[in-house]
Parts: sequence; structure tokens; C-alpha cells
Amino acid sequence: MKGRIPKRLFSVFLAAVMLMTAIIPALALNSAGFEYEVISGSTSARITGYTGNDENITVPDTLDGRTVVEIGAGAFSGNSRIKSITISSNVSRIMNDAFKNCSALESAVIPASVSAIGQSAFAGCVSLTSVNINSASTAVGHYAFEGCTALKSITVPSSKIGNAAFRNCTSLEAITLLDSVQSVGRYAFDGTAWFNSQPKGLLTLGKTVYTYNGSEKSVVIPDGISCIADYAFSGKNVETVVIPNGVYYIGTFAFYNCASMKYLSVPRSVISIGTQAIGYNSEGVIEDFTVYCYDNSTAYNWSKNNSLKTEIIDGCTHSFTDWAAVVESDCTNSGLRERRCIRCNYLEQEGTEPKGHSWSGWVTLSELSCTVDGVKRRTCTRCSVTEDDVTAAKGHVWGEPTVKSEPTCEENGESEHICTVCGTTEVFETSALGHTWSVNDTTDGDGWITVKEASCDEAGEKSRTCSVCGKTVSEEIAPTGHKADEWTVLKDATAITPGEKQGKCTVCGKLFTEEIPIIHEDLPDDVESLTLVSGASVRFDESKNFLYGVHEGMTVNEVLVQFKYPSHIRVADYSGNEYQGDHLIGTGMCLFLVRYDEKTQMDELIDGTCVILKGDVNGDGAIAAADARLALRASAGLENLSNPYRFAADVINDGSLTAADARMILRDSSNLETIVQ
Repeated sequence: MKGRIPKRLFSVFLAAVMLMTAIIPALALNSAGFEYEVISGSTSARITGYTGNDENITVPDTLDGRTVVEIGAGAFSGNSRIKSITISSNVSRIMNDAFKNCSALESAVIPASVSAIGQSAFAGCVSLTSVNINSASTAVGHYAFEGCTALKSITVPSSKIGNAAFRNCTSLEAITLLDSVQSVGRYAFDGTAWFNSQPKGLLTLGKTVYTYNGSEKSVVIPDGISCIADYAFSGKNVETVVIPNGVYYIGTFAFYNCASMKYLSVPRSVISIGTQAIGYNSEGVIEDFTVYCYDNSTAYNWSKNNSLKTEIIDGCTHSFTDWAAVVESDCTNSGLRERRCIRCNYLEQEGTEPKGHSWSGWVTLSELSCTVDGVKRRTCTRCSVTEDDVTAAKGHVWGEPTVKSEPTCEENGESEHICTVCGTTEVFETSALGHTWSVNDTTDGDGWITVKEASCDEAGEKSRTCSVCGKTVSEEIAPTGHKADEWTVLKDATAITPGEKQGKCTVCGKLFTEEIPIIHEDLPDDVESLTLVSGASVRFDESKNFLYGVHEGMTVNEVLVQFKYPSHIRVADYSGNEYQGDHLIGTGMCLFLVRYDEKTQMDELIDGTCVILKGDVNGDGAIAAADARLALRASAGLENLSNPYRFAADVINDGSLTAADARMILRDSSNLETIVQ
């Protein structure tokens, strides 16, 4: 029969086993170069090191079936090969020093799953240029990116940013903090390019007051700020700080040790106040420091818990700061000033009147004289605007003139004048007197006497004599012109050509001819397009944009007679030159149907078409060797022909230009072949 182990002895043994298990360190495992350990009390993995040689690393979702949830302290610290790191979406924590001093690391992608980036996690990564933090819930630990000297820009959506988190990132010049920021630690961005380039005064990042490095005793935080960073005003020599409604977070030690500050008004919007943020110095609570706040607000309860004196600002009897200029008035424009209640932060604004100019004395620019305006100027000592006072020149005062030459009938005279004020001498012309014509019984009323009578077709002559100088002048008398009572029509006028008629002069008996004007027929209001007469030899293409059937040697008139209402058709080329009568018509000439507009007194364009004379490539109305040469160059790509000249060159009508087209044009010009129009 086997003996039994006493219960008490078994309990002691079991406890010893459990104690030994607890003090044995977690077993270091390795998978694909990642060293990891199983987190106590779970099946999840924590990466503790990396033995691989890859430069671009993606932290896996699992290792040996275990979910990777943490990157352990110093896991990749000092690795000089890694250039990029992408962290899987299962990781929730990046622990202290995890990537510290990874000198080759250039980019890091941190997923939204990461809730905390540990202290000095990426510190000293001097090649790091790109960091993507993808969650507002990620807390950035103290010194997390300190000394990342290549980093130029960063967007931090995190709610909490630790002390010196980005300190001495000397290239960091663009910083974006999102609205989710609740606290920004001390020195978080000191030593960055952004910090070093800021002017003295209130430094803000997005909606966060980062620090104050000015010398003003009173500071007004602008509207739109939601967070005051840790230590923002700590140790500053400010007396009053106005916090606008809309600020939610006041950081740790934000107003610590402000020796000149005796009170602070905290708006109702504040929901969080950090340790010793208000009314504290190195000795503890500042005696007689007053927090102006609303009853039962966060500021009220915080002040009571910290034994600070409070004053309720509901129904406040305002105690205003001094007026401060928002917009300075100048000489001509109004300004704006404002003041705030130190208790309840009530803002009062009012306009200020323009100051008006502050003029200097008048300065003479030019002395007044007979011919020069007198000008004096004054200048505003504030805005440098100038004002001129101009006195118009008086003009000369002339004495009695001295006659130098008397005027004649045809020539001007001269007289000399001297100004009685300035002594200027000036010579003036006296207008010529003009002729005085002799009038007697043999002249007309203007002194003219007929020397030779005018006839129907010959000019006459008349003359008159000046009674002063004796000069005689002659003028031609225009011919009286033929007159006839009866006419014989030699040629009838048409709509495009004038006619001719003959008559016998009733005065001299000679036969003479006159032109009969072109017949201008009325254009009916309903005519809207060019229309060919019945039996016309020319024709339109389908679009009516081009006119075909024109033959070599046809004149303008020979084409016009083939249209209705030819007197309302104008023929012109692309340059606007108009052609009429017997002028040859060629490729590129256009026919325009027009209607005269009585209001504008101009021709109104109604319709138009362009002539295509096959083979006439240069548009001169003839088919010659020059046209063949032009077509040949176009077919070889040496000449660029625009429509309609390209259509005129395509005499074979196959839609393309070839040497065959040029050959046919040449044969036509030599009367060896006839091109079909």
C-alpha cells in the first residue's frame, strides 16, 4: 500500500514551484529576426529586439501566432541600419527608448492603435524626416523626439505632448497641433527652428498658447485659443493675463511663480487645471492671490481644493484694464480701442476719432510772377502727406505798343509790347487787313467782272482788283454743262452694271452721253441666304460654305448674274479687298449677301460663301504652272495650304494632295487636259 503525501507538505511544495516560476524571466523568442517575449498573463507578444538586416521594416501583426501589441523598451535602440519603420495596427504602446539613436531612420508610421509613445522613444534619430502620428488619443512622452535634427515638419494630433518632446529638433520649422491637444509639456518645442524664429511676445501653436517671452505687463490671449501649455507663463513678470472664453485646458505650472500677478480671471469654459497652475510660487500658495471665477465652475472647485481665495464673477461690477489700441487711428482714419474686465473678462470696445494732420510750416517752392504760379507746401509731421497752396500767375501787364511794321492787305504787321511789372518784351503780330475790292457799275457786289463767259463744255474767267494795293486776282468759271430734253438709251442698266444714254444739248446742239445708274432692287425681308437663279452654271457644296462650278477666266459680274438680288452681293477676299465688274474671280474670294441697315447706315451681313476654282491654288483666277508648283510643294509637306486653297489643289477629288494633282494642274495650264469644275 502506497503512502500519501501530507496535505500540508504538498501545499508548501506547490508554493515553492509558483515562486520559482514567478522569478524566472520571460523566455526570449525569435521569429523572422524579431526578438520577442510573451507578455505575462496573456498570449500577446512584446518585441524586445531585432537581429535582422532589413533597412525598411514593417512590424508584423503576429509572431508565431501571437499578436504583437507592444514594442518594448530599447527594442531597436542604436540600430544604424533601419531606414523606415511601419508599425502594425495591433500595437498599442511604444515603450521608452524603443528607437532611440537609430541614426539611419528616416521615416516612421505610427498607427491609430498606439495610445502612448514612450519617453525618448525616437530621441536622437538624426536622419528622421517624416513621422506620421495617426491618432488624437496617442500621448507623446517626455523627450520622445528630442534631437531629431533632420525633422522639418510635424503634425501632432495627440491630446498630450510631454516635456521636451521635440526639443532641439533644429530643422523643425512647421508645427501643426490639432484641436484635440489638451496639454503641452515644458520645453516641448524649445530649440526648434520654429521657436528660434518667433518674435518676442505671446507664442501660439494652433489653438495652444505655448509660452510668453515678451516684456508687457498685461497680456490678452486672443479668441480661439483652447489650451494653455505647461509652464506657459511660469516665472514671467506679468501682472494681468486675460483668458478668453473657449479655453478648456490650463496646464501644469502654467502661471506658477508669477510674482507680479495678484489675481486671475478664469472663464467658465475651462474644464481642466493642472498642478499648481494658478496662485503658487516656490513657497506654496500665494497669500491674498484671488481667482475670479464662476460659482461651481472647474476653477472655483480647483481653487477651493488648493485653498486659494476666490471671488464669484456672476453679476460682476466691472473693473477694467486700461484702454489698449486694437487699430490705431491716424490722421484721416478712425481707430478702435478695447478694455477688459479683470474679473469676468467682459470686453468693451469703442472707436477713436482721426487725429487730424499735424502740419509743419509753409515752405515756398516757387515765387509768384507774371508767368509762374506761386507755390508753397506744408507737410504732416505724422503721415508725411503734403498740401500745396497755389496762387495762379498774374499774367503780364502790357504798356502802350510800339509799331514796328504796319499790316498790309496780305501781310501781317508787328508791334512791340513791354510788361510794366517785369519788363519782359514781346512782339505781337497784327493781322493782315485783307483786300478791299473795287465795286462799280461793271462789277457784281463782290467786285467780280466777267472776262470770258463759260459755255456748256468750256470754263470761263472772272477777275477783280483791290482798291488799296491794286492787285488783280482771277478765278475760273465752271462750264455750265450740257442740257437735253430728250434721251436715247444706248445701253440698259442692270443690277450689276450701269447703262448709258445719249442726248442733244439744247444750248450748243452737241451730242453727249451720260451714265445710267445700276438698278438697286429691293431685298425682301424674308431673304436669309444666297440663292442661285434657275439654270445657273455654278453650284454650292452640301454645306453651302463653298461655291463650285466657276471656270477659269470668269469675271465678278459673270458670277453675280447667276444669283438673285446681285446688287446686294459684295465680292471680297480674306484681306477685305473688294472686287467688281471685269475683275477675274478666283479661289478664296467670298460672296456676301448684305442688307443696308438704315439705323447704323452700314451693310448687315446675311449670308456668305467662298469660291473654289479647281486648279487655281494661289487664288489669282487663272490656272498656271505656278499653281502646279504650289500643289506639288503641298503634297510633299513643304507648303501648308489652308482651306479653300487645299480644296482647289485637290483636282482629282480624292481628299488628298499628291503629285498626281500637281501633274493634272500643269497639263490643264498647257491645254493638254481640262480640269472638271
